Amino acid sequence: VPVIECRLQHEGGVLEGGMHRQVEFEAFAKAVGEASQLVLAAPLGVKLEIRGFLARRSRQSRSLVIHITGLKALESV
Repeated sequence: VPVIECRLQHEGGVLEGGMHRQVEFEAFAKAVGEASQLVLAAPLGVKLEIRGFLARRSRQSRSLVIHITGLKALESV
């Protein structure tokens, strides 16, 4: 079963307590099987809508990884 690991970058804004807050972060991600082929086909710099779930990196780890189950390209940056 093909597995790919990657890093996702997010930049955006949200309202929190009635004030605008800028949000930026990077997160580790993993895609397995058919989803790994979708990740490989996605060009760098394209905005993506990711579907998936969060889980621990391993049983003993406290850090999280996003498991990508599907994605869709939205637009170029």
